[in-house]
Amino acid sequence: MKRIGAAYAREGMVIGWPIYDTDGRLILDTGDEVDAESLTRISENGIAELIVEDWRVIDVPVEPLVPPAEEAMLIHGVRQTMARLRGGNSLYRENLEQMVQHLHRMIRTMRGSLLGEPSSAGCLNVETYDFVHPARVAGLSLILGMEYGIEDSELVVMGLAALMMNIGYVKLPEDALIVPGPLSPETWQDLAQHPEAGAEIIAAIDGVDEKVVQAIAQSHERFDGTGYPNGLKGEDISLFARILGIVDTFYALVSLRPHRKPFLPHEAIEFVMAYSMELFDPDLVELFSRKVPLYSTGVSVKLSSNETGVVADANLGHVGRPIVRILVDRFGAEVKKPYELDLTAPDQQRELVVQVLDF
Repeated sequence: MKRIGAAYAREGMVIGWPIYDTDGRLILDTGDEVDAESLTRISENGIAELIVEDWRVIDVPVEPLVPPAEEAMLIHGVRQTMARLRGGNSLYRENLEQMVQHLHRMIRTMRGSLLGEPSSAGCLNVETYDFVHPARVAGLSLILGMEYGIEDSELVVMGLAALMMNIGYVKLPEDALIVPGPLSPETWQDLAQHPEAGAEIIAAIDGVDEKVVQAIAQSHERFDGTGYPNGLKGEDISLFARILGIVDTFYALVSLRPHRKPFLPHEAIEFVMAYSMELFDPDLVELFSRKVPLYSTGVSVKLSSNETGVVADANLGHVGRPIVRILVDRFGAEVKKPYELDLTAPDQQRELVVQVLDF
């Protein structure tokens, strides 16, 4: 299988993993061919990444660790919740219960998975960002939480906080955050209050764990005290909020925003790593770097030797040193018998990934 950016999708490609829209409806299933209609729906829903078949790497196990169907239902749940609040309705515990059940199922599935990596894809549609982004943050936060050793009942608490962390946006005008260009000082001042506004909304719901409220309120605080709204530092910020802060930043960077183009995944990962000890808890950044590969399995890359190929194994734990199946040699000719280079091997230490292709 191979990962490609949505901009590189073409009619006739065969899908390797299901794709859903923001209402939780299936756009394309495994084995379906991409057509003109599905390309339009992919664009409308801000989908950034597709997993497609390629006979040269058909044996490469490209599997999303976060179940696409469950993620789609979380996106749908966040969308419904925000629509309810914007319609002037209150939230009750039953409005969140379905999302909680999907979080439970997601955790069980991920616990039982022997293969798979978290998606590094963001959202490429500013209109759908408010619902897609929280679901992505929830999924990767659960993965990091599992690696940290957080028990399942607490993972659900953190996952719910991730889904609701930007619910305070409903206090802003609906189009405030999709206007092209930098935010006005007035809008920025209002935006800086959204964590506390969201925490107040969730705190008003009977039976919601106080840790959910706390994580939402602190989700934009930063390790060095430069975050908002209260400038908390270090471990004064809850563990859940410190995890959410890293993951929220990562997925925001790889998403299209009104004022900038999306970062490539490896650029966003490098940003997070560069701000260890400043914006982010260094222990959690180290954990993040172990679980989120710089170059995901299935991504097409160019090496410093001018050879190009597909990452056959991300080599998690060896940052930026994947196993690459070479498909095109240094002279630009297609290789008749693809071969693999392990960039962790002593004789390959000079080889570097210099470019990500088709993404």
